Amino acid sequence: MPKIVTKESEIDANPPLIEEGNWNLVVKTLKQMIKNRKTGRGPAKYSVKGKGVYFNQLFYRWCLICKNSGLRPNIKLNKLRWRDVKRENVGRWSKSKGETEDKRIAIIYIKDTKTGKQRAVPTNGVDSQLLEWRKEQKEYLSRYYQDQKIKDTDLIFGNPANEMKQFPYSMLNTIWIRMIELCGDELKPYVFSDRNYTPYSLRSTFICNLILQGKDIYDVAKLAGHSIAVCERYYAKLDMGRESKELTEIEYGIKGRRRTFKDSYLED
Repeated sequence: MPKIVTKESEIDANPPLIEEGNWNLVVKTLKQMIKNRKTGRGPAKYSVKGKGVYFNQLFYRWCLICKNSGLRPNIKLNKLRWRDVKRENVGRWSKSKGETEDKRIAIIYIKDTKTGKQRAVPTNGVDSQLLEWRKEQKEYLSRYYQDQKIKDTDLIFGNPANEMKQFPYSMLNTIWIRMIELCGDELKPYVFSDRNYTPYSLRSTFICNLILQGKDIYDVAKLAGHSIAVCERYYAKLDMGRESKELTEIEYGIKGRRRTFKDSYLED
């Protein structure tokens, strides 16, 4: 069997946004970028047929769905079509209410370009985002492109001004860099990497969150489309962070409850 070699740089190049407060800051900044476009404020004004607002709304949903699905941004997510996603009711019987509670999830069907096999990825948090994006997309088309109707074969994140073809990944990467700049110094660096956050950090965040939730490594690998070897690298680094407190614990004085917190060596 060939030996699978996974370099540390492949993981470090796209640090996850799991430091405390980082993801909330990203979501807040993304919302602010949409608001700035709508009110005519912000660094760039692109108001022809509301393209600026549409693109920022698209980017907002694109980021949230990427983080909640773990899809590779430029390879899978940009090429995802409406027909590739199905809604499923996984609700359960509630004994206290005496009825079945509905719970809808989105299942994404992905065809592997190497093997040709299809895999299904059940997701949390994607169903509601897709519903909201579909609503926003319909409102935009009814205002500026009345003759254009969305079909199952259309890209979910297509460009109405270009026959629903995909936006260049360079555009998404450019607005990502702008978003990171707007986050400023409030955005905390990942403790295990000195690299900048990239769109692929959304995928890394998805994988790390699964691991932190205690999911089995085989399930994580299956959902992420990764090899076990790569997931083991993630596990090793996250375990190191979780165990740092235990490894550095020193008992002295009177035993009792002790509050723990994190800070920087640069703080007074």
